[in-house]
Amino acid sequence: MLYYLGYLTIDPVLSSSDRQMLKIPNLFMSKLFAQCTVDLRLKPNSIFREQKLDISALLNASDDLSSFACSCTEFLSSIFTNQVLLHMSEMALNLVLHAKLDSMFGVFVEMQKSLRIVGKGEKYADLVITVNDGTEDECIYLIELKYAAKKDATEAKIVSLKKEATEQVQTYRTALEFKDKQVKAYAMVFSSSECVYCG
Repeated sequence: MLYYLGYLTIDPVLSSSDRQMLKIPNLFMSKLFAQCTVDLRLKPNSIFREQKLDISALLNASDDLSSFACSCTEFLSSIFTNQVLLHMSEMALNLVLHAKLDSMFGVFVEMQKSLRIVGKGEKYADLVITVNDGTEDECIYLIELKYAAKKDATEAKIVSLKKEATEQVQTYRTALEFKDKQVKAYAMVFSSSECVYCG
């Protein structure tokens, strides 16, 4: 039904002659599915509502986000079972953290924000968090997320994800949208529910 309505499309890479695989066709549909998931599954959950993220470092425009990273680990550990974590993905991680941050006072957060990068075209940043919006103290936190399932989280894999995320976020930092603005760029790597790197 979702395919015939245009909400899903055939994935030519994963499909074969005897089996059709579907995928979300574009960013607009991805965000639509994400919003439905947030509204129907996350927001009604009492644990999701009650568990807090420590955003004090963000609100103070601090360079040290260790308290925020630790609170992300506690938050994800409280709302996800081991069974859910087995099927976790980077997009799901992005969605959950965005939904929680979006429910908190004092920050303005965007997910998969479109950015214009000179010489590279349009790119999409995982999380863009603005504090002190519209004031002379305005600060933008640009965060690139990477995820590895526990069984895949070798030291080499974590190092690779850290390098990839750092390169991406430094590129995104040069976006035209951030010209003349205070931008702090961070890579965050998660293994299961744990933030194993934030820097």
